[in-house]
Amino acid sequence: MKWFKHDSNANTDAKLEKLMIRYGLEGYGLYWFCLELIAAQVEKYNLTFELEHDSEIISHRTGLHIEQVQEIMSFIIDLKLFENDRGIITCLKMATRTDEYTQKILKTDIINKVPTVSRQSPDSVGIKSALIEEKEEKEEKERLTAQAIEVIKHLNNKTGKKFKPVDSNLKLVVARLKEGNSVGDITWVIDHKISEWKGNDYEKYLRPSTLFNAEKFNQYIGEKTKQSSYGANGI
Repeated sequence: MKWFKHDSNANTDAKLEKLMIRYGLEGYGLYWFCLELIAAQVEKYNLTFELEHDSEIISHRTGLHIEQVQEIMSFIIDLKLFENDRGIITCLKMATRTDEYTQKILKTDIINKVPTVSRQSPDSVGIKSALIEEKEEKEEKERLTAQAIEVIKHLNNKTGKKFKPVDSNLKLVVARLKEGNSVGDITWVIDHKISEWKGNDYEKYLRPSTLFNAEKFNQYIGEKTKQSSYGANGI
């Protein structure tokens, strides 16, 4: 990338003001220096907007102590000026501030790769939203999977069984979460059905394929609503 847009009033941005309050012009300068490093690496076959230089190189080039670079960079990430995904630092917001040539590349090579994220045309989505939505979709998937694993663990703890967190089981739980049910709702269904089925012929149905089946789960969670209504009426 030959150049990127730098607003003349960037120093009045609330996050950058916090950065300057904490670290002065050294922090402000380091932020823009890192943006220059990122921009310099952006080309047709490298559209990650990743900061590929480590703190040692940045320290050497700027004259700042390596520990100071690490401290300032951590604060920049805390301010969400940069992203940090498993040690990979990026600035996806820069996608909206590239030169015209890079804008054209992004529209064709990135936006078209994520049409299912927003179900909108590339022009209406915009480069920044496409990149950020792709990242958010990945984070949401990881969050739901982690919750689903906790649900399977709860089922195993309550029943003494050993259902594995495999895709076939996790997908059922994730689907119920996506419908708007909370982890608490799902664990309530588990506990409720254990109290009903434990020790009788229905105990064999205390399994993911039955408890988290879409049609059956909606019936089970409906029992919770009914019980709440009864309680409200004093019955």
